[in-house]
Amino acid sequence: MYYNGSKRESNLSLIMNICFSMIDLIYTVVFISAFVGKLKKNFLYMKAVFKNGMQWFNRYHF
Repeated sequence: MYYNGSKRESNLSLIMNICFSMIDLIYTVVFISAFVGKLKKNFLYMKAVFKNGMQWFNRYHF
């Protein structure tokens, strides 16, 4: 059995909880995507270095 004031307050707190969880979700997604992008960039850099190294190896060793 709710009084009007407490019911409105509970709805507001529910909405606030949903908003905060959405913000948490957004931050998590942004952090993960930034982390993955960094890993991908590092991987591409390593691949380029490896490719250049192999070209150098082929040019001078054989």
